[in-house]
This record gives sequence, C-alpha cells and structure tokens, in this order.
Amino acid sequence: MNARGLTLFETVVVLFIGIVLLFSLLPAAIGLLRQQQGLTASTLSVETFPLLWERLGRDFSQAAGASLEPPFTSPVFRVVLAPLRSDAPGVTWDFRRETIVRTLVRADSEGRETRKEHSWTIDGRFSLLRDELLYGRWVLRYEPHRGEEEIFAFVPGRPTEPAKAATR
Repeated sequence: MNARGLTLFETVVVLFIGIVLLFSLLPAAIGLLRQQQGLTASTLSVETFPLLWERLGRDFSQAAGASLEPPFTSPVFRVVLAPLRSDAPGVTWDFRRETIVRTLVRADSEGRETRKEHSWTIDGRFSLLRDELLYGRWVLRYEPHRGEEEIFAFVPGRPTEPAKAATR
C-alpha cells in the first residue's frame, strides 16, 4: 500500500474553493440574519431601518386605499390602510413621535377580530407632508436626530420604488 498525501497544489485548490463558497454564501446569510433581527427588534438601527421602509411600502402596495387620523395637522398620526382583497388583513400604522406601531387586524369566518401589534423605536421622527395627499401620494419625512432627513413616498395599490431622496 502506498499512502499518498495531498500535494500543495491540491490543498490550495480545495482551500480556494472553500473560500469562494464562503464568500458567495455570506451575504445571503448576513441578509437573512439582519432581516430576522430587524423584524423582531424593538429598536431599529441604521442597518435595520430599511426593513421598516420595505414593510411600509409593501403594506401600501397591498392596500386599496388609505385614510388619515386625525384629519388635522398633528405630530402624532395614524394611517389606516384598507385591504385590497376581502380576505386580507387591515393594517394600521401609528406614528407616535419616536415610536411606530404596526397593527394587523384579521377577521375570522365568524366575524371575530384578532389583532397583532408590533412597535419599533426609531432614532428620529416621521412627519406627513399633507400637501402631497391632494396628488394621491402619501409622503413621509423622516428626520433623524443626526444626519440628513429623507423622504418616503407611497401610493396605495402600487409597488413602492426603492429610491429614497435626501431633501437637503
């Protein structure tokens, strides 16, 4: 029997393949971990804040329409999204200064409602640009304590584009 070991070339090739696989799968794994953390976190960081924007955009795209409470200018407001389909849940977003609360309301076949609520604390606050409502757009301004403010525009029933523009 001849016990032959791996040559240096074979070892380097195997190591190189392993490194390529590691770096190709790493972004997917980090993205899944970031998403899991962001969806369950109570305080949103810079890395997880886009997940809130994505969820808000998805809710708007799946809504038949939206209403605002209270109808007058207020630093604290609620956006009520009417479901596009009858079997879809109703979604409410409460913007309470530095806290945002998302509430899902589902009705079962007997008419009983179940509510699922999730809240996040953010580093800054949202305000609604009410003049844009006349054009059918829901435009939110995010004003962080540090950094540039950002504008987020949503239209019920349409997918939201991922572009965000700084206003300064």
